[in-house]
Amino acid sequence: MELAKITAKGQITIPISIRRELNLKDGDKVAFIEKDGNFILINPLSLIIDKVRNEFKGKSERLG
Repeated sequence: MELAKITAKGQITIPISIRRELNLKDGDKVAFIEKDGNFILINPLSLIIDKVRNEFKGKSERLG
């Protein structure tokens, strides 16, 4: 488990191990998703890729 401290301005520093795992670079944005009363931090790019992947799932088999 990693901890982050909140500054007076409401900012946090995401620990390096988490930034690496999420493939986050300087200037990237992150998204917070609520699930069952908990918030999950994600890389929004991965969310978009997952959505596109699901849209095309099985399409190549259907098209032959």
